[in-house]
Amino acid sequence: MADGGEDPAVFSSTSLPADPRLLATVTNAYLGTRVYRDTLHVNGVYSGAAGDTHRADVPSPANVCMEGPGAGSLDETFTLDTRTGTFSHELQSTDYVATQQIYAHYSLLHLMVVSITIRRSAHSTQPITVQLHAPFEPKSQDLDLKQGPDFQGAHYAYGRTLVPEVEGGPCPAVHMLWTPVPGALTLRGEERERRWEFLTAVAGSEEEAKGSYRRGLACVATGSLRRRHARAWAALWRGCSVELAGPLRLRRALRGSLFYLLSSITPRPALPSHGISPGGLANGARGEDYWGHVFWDQETWIFPNILLFYPEAARAMLEYRIRTLEGALHNAREQGYEGAKFPWESAATGREVCPEEIYGAQEIHVTGDVLVAFEQYYHTTQSCWWHLRVPPPALPALSLLLVGGSASSWLNPGQFSALSSCCIHLLRAPVLLLGWVWGSLPHTPGSLWLWLLQDQKLFREAGGWRLVCAVAQYWCSRMVWSEEEQCYHIRGVMPPDEHHCHVDNSAYTNAVAQRSLTFAADLARDLLIPVPEQWLRCAKNIKVPFDAERKYHPEYDGYSPGEPVKQADVVLLGFPLMHPMSPEVRRNDLEMYEPVTELDGPAMTWSMFAVGWLELKEVQRAQTLLNKCFSNITEPFKIWVENSDGSGAVNFLTGMGGFLQAILFGYTGFRITRSSLRFNPAFPDDIHKLNITGVSYLGNKLKFTITREEMGIEVTECPQDPPASPLEAVLESGQRLPLCEGQRVSFPTAAGWIQRSSTGTS
Repeated sequence: MADGGEDPAVFSSTSLPADPRLLATVTNAYLGTRVYRDTLHVNGVYSGAAGDTHRADVPSPANVCMEGPGAGSLDETFTLDTRTGTFSHELQSTDYVATQQIYAHYSLLHLMVVSITIRRSAHSTQPITVQLHAPFEPKSQDLDLKQGPDFQGAHYAYGRTLVPEVEGGPCPAVHMLWTPVPGALTLRGEERERRWEFLTAVAGSEEEAKGSYRRGLACVATGSLRRRHARAWAALWRGCSVELAGPLRLRRALRGSLFYLLSSITPRPALPSHGISPGGLANGARGEDYWGHVFWDQETWIFPNILLFYPEAARAMLEYRIRTLEGALHNAREQGYEGAKFPWESAATGREVCPEEIYGAQEIHVTGDVLVAFEQYYHTTQSCWWHLRVPPPALPALSLLLVGGSASSWLNPGQFSALSSCCIHLLRAPVLLLGWVWGSLPHTPGSLWLWLLQDQKLFREAGGWRLVCAVAQYWCSRMVWSEEEQCYHIRGVMPPDEHHCHVDNSAYTNAVAQRSLTFAADLARDLLIPVPEQWLRCAKNIKVPFDAERKYHPEYDGYSPGEPVKQADVVLLGFPLMHPMSPEVRRNDLEMYEPVTELDGPAMTWSMFAVGWLELKEVQRAQTLLNKCFSNITEPFKIWVENSDGSGAVNFLTGMGGFLQAILFGYTGFRITRSSLRFNPAFPDDIHKLNITGVSYLGNKLKFTITREEMGIEVTECPQDPPASPLEAVLESGQRLPLCEGQRVSFPTAAGWIQRSSTGTS
């Protein structure tokens, strides 16, 4: 089984993996399946109560296998094309080529497509028949499916899940239509080539399912079905490109990881996200791949990569947590605490659905992990000062301190008319007006500065602030004051290192709680909301264990150096938490935990050690650790397994996310801070160049080109409605480089940051 060719975006083989779990997955964030599997899954459709909640198995009409005549003399190829999200099976003989394609349509999201094409060679004149094996039955152990009348040549079935997640809760409906698959297809003697399309439409209502099927048929009639799918994928890749000049193995691993993560995101804002589980949408049946539940994996390992390129998709992931906030509030009340405690395992409601009680009760760091994601989103999409020239009649109204609302509600007609002549486009945008800041910024008569929040709605109107506030309340109620140590403790937890439970003062848990409270306080100030004194007191006085003699962070109270650790834990303080520490302490943490961490543990572990060593410019040491990740990548379709011995979840998006962070945040040194996007590149000897296109920051799209000698930055997109913040690059030497759309700036490779331009615009 070989991965042929030099194209890092195409994975091909002459045979399939013996383990069917390692077959390629095709998903579009609404529908997902493994190729040649008899079930598919619909995002957000779960069956089973509480600890038995799992993705509902929907029978898959796309489970079609093709077999051609002259099987013994055929050349056979299986290919996953990541450019178009298409799996292909090709049979080739001297007389014909037969190609089967399977894909989850990326434009028509309710469609799964199987396409068969037969093309004869020039000398062939006889009919050519291929056999199709489609063992489909409209039955499911999770749905009460009933068959309805046929619709435009398609069979129709519908039903609901059998058991709700919570008593009295909804049982989601599933409606599906599918093109019947015959036992054989024949290319007649007079035909040179022919294509057959078999559609499966799945939706939550009969109307949507039939509408999707009808739209699919219309595309078949015009020959545009696959073209629309390919165009949608091409658009996605144009906005997200990571290319490096280096080993082919690394380039393929990078491409495969990015492909599977992109397959999981919501491609357009109108489609709600139901969270991303470690095994993706294709997996998650009862007893499989964590049953399709959503963990900290979404926010800690997957989210940062998505945020860097597609903040609108990242926002959809956050909105999933907002929609399930009621469940998190319930979890906290049930355990006797205030605020919101997000479940260790989440499904449709936000209630705890972990089959084992100890994780839901003790692995509480997930609540802080959720808030770190909100903070990262806020800092990459948030505010900028905007310099406006305003006619004098409008200035008195803007001297008031204002938050949100329509301009017409607080300006009289004359003032509104005067203001609208210069900045009506701003007043219609989703911005936060914090008023007229006179004297604190450069100004001239008839001018003013406004503070624009590019995504106010998530926090002000869509429930983001309520969630942030509830998490802060939870952490405060979870802490207890230690008279002996004169600080706050969090007791009886399980840290990310799941080999230990019932521990006090997990360094990671306490650090993420502290960061949660700090962000909540900062956000309150930005939104002009009074900050509860308790938040400040708890953030300032929480204990984060530190051994002053050895200058390292013990994993928890009572941790003994040398004690085995399951996975990355304390090393996460440096990244992604960016907990304040000296380079010496950062090094000591890495040195302390690297030799005692399980060699065959979860796939994301070594990526985080690699990021740490890259910070310290120990580049080759970092690469040695990153190379351990290849033990978790299976051939030929680059499916990750959770553990390097092959056990655990498959299509392990968590491991892929950690690996991508080692590239996107390790090699580049990207760090998201309150006021900037920092960079500090470092990569190993066998990598000569790194190009990253589509990085999103404060509304702009950026391209980075990095070599050891030179670094280039270009703003490739600078939207005007609403206006993106003008940016500048600042080097540690103090040099400032304005970043203007379409104008590349370059400088000798060095550390620095990107921030809002200090000169603004007018």
